[in-house]
Amino acid sequence: LVSLGRPASADVRGNLGPASVVTSGRKDDWLKDRWQAAKNMQGVPIPGPHWLEIDLQRACTVARVEIDWESAFARAYAVRGYADGAWVELGRGAGAAQSRPAKQHVRHRLAAARQPPVTKVRLEIQKPATRWGASVWDLEVYGSCS
Repeated sequence: LVSLGRPASADVRGNLGPASVVTSGRKDDWLKDRWQAAKNMQGVPIPGPHWLEIDLQRACTVARVEIDWESAFARAYAVRGYADGAWVELGRGAGAAQSRPAKQHVRHRLAAARQPPVTKVRLEIQKPATRWGASVWDLEVYGSCS
């Protein structure tokens, strides 16, 4: 796990925790320990596509990416890595294996396409799969770093 504790940012600050919660490893507070692109507690989505980005702070070869969504998940998304001044595609939501390990968790596991080492990983959410805004507990990047 090369993303634990790394800085994270997002294009929007929804009604719950900041983007940094997706790399913190914390799960103490159902409301504050997840990032959500929603306006309120009813899950009204913030319109438009959204992104979450992790700065790995070093060059890493990505083997897989795992996303622990809340019930407000997405299938229409891409995962990209930043390498040599450009964004390269690591995978798409349609190719992810999905499981439901616990109530209010939808976990996606995505094997990364072979790419050069990357310094950042970005989850680009095009559209939620439900009527709520997308909500993420964890964005985990696995691989090896130099």
